[in-house]
Amino acid sequence: MPPVPPTPESGEGGFVPAGQGFAPPPVTPPHPHDFYAQRMSGPRPAPAMPPVPPPPGYGAPGYGAPYPGYGAPGYGTPGYGAQGYGMPGQPFAPGYGVPRPFPPAKPYSGRAIASLVMGIVNFMFLITAPVVAPIGFIIGWLALKDTREDGPRQGRGLAVGGMAVNGVALLLCVLVGLAIGGAIYAAEKERETRQERWVESDFDTIRARMQVYYERNNNSLGPGGPVLATNSIRYDYSNRAPRQEGKVAGTLSLRHLVTEADLLGTVSDFTLTVTGTASAVVRHNQSGREMRVIDIGSDSYTITPRP
Repeated sequence: MPPVPPTPESGEGGFVPAGQGFAPPPVTPPHPHDFYAQRMSGPRPAPAMPPVPPPPGYGAPGYGAPYPGYGAPGYGTPGYGAQGYGMPGQPFAPGYGVPRPFPPAKPYSGRAIASLVMGIVNFMFLITAPVVAPIGFIIGWLALKDTREDGPRQGRGLAVGGMAVNGVALLLCVLVGLAIGGAIYAAEKERETRQERWVESDFDTIRARMQVYYERNNNSLGPGGPVLATNSIRYDYSNRAPRQEGKVAGTLSLRHLVTEADLLGTVSDFTLTVTGTASAVVRHNQSGREMRVIDIGSDSYTITPRP
């Protein structure tokens, strides 16, 4: 015999036929200010359930997938939305754009290199600077046009350096040339001054010999007097006068009065012209200066000034 199901009065669970037993729970009317309830019919939707955490060992913080909202580790993996490293469909980070290829390097300017090489050569050998330095400077100036920012060549620094080195070399060449020219001018002036002193000293020596000849030839510069020039014994040390070496047969000349050892110059540098018994003219051929003896007996003479 099958068991009899318990009745509701017995307090035990059992089947309750429809329309008998417990009544359905009352429906709470929507709040008048509940916009969602006014717009939707039926009961309110149930709240969303929180996400189920991943199984242990696959999503632990620091070892696996990050927490929701932080994205997947990496640099722009599609679908995770890593902020700052790239969004889905974007291969590169926002703000950086697609990288552009580097432009091809410009060749160096041959004019700039030539200008620098010429400047170095001119700096090392200043003798070439007067001719080569201006050319190197002009070539460097032309290279500046080729090495502009929008120009076809590079090497603007080489062009500027070439111009600078050529300019310095030319300036040094000018300074060295002025120094050498000044030294040559000073040496020439010194030589001229020394030569003038030598000429005046030789004039004094020739005039002193003419006085000795004049006195020993009976107060005359004519022929017949003693030859005072000698290469062996030049002076009579008893009276410090030239010793007599024969007689003058013709016109008196410097060869009869002095030798090469008596003068600071040479005998051929002077010319003696006897104009009277007590007068004569002695000329220095190189400078053109003359000693005009007016009266050799009274030692009256004049010497023309330097030109």
